[in-house]
Amino acid sequence: MNYLVRKFENQLSTPTTQAQDWCVIRQMATMQSLVIGRFSSRIEAEHYRNFMKRIYPHSFFEVIFDAPLD
Repeated sequence: MNYLVRKFENQLSTPTTQAQDWCVIRQMATMQSLVIGRFSSRIEAEHYRNFMKRIYPHSFFEVIFDAPLD
């Protein structure tokens, strides 16, 4: 497995107490979306989106803000 993939997977699996309001989603061909990562900052989410675009160039990834429903 690639070092960068492992690094991002470790960051995603590390528990945190910070709000993770920024999501990276993958748009599927069936007009469905799949959340593939949650981040506490927009910059981290955008870096991950760019990383995923390099690995899967024919897929569509987007960064969204997922506001809490409180």
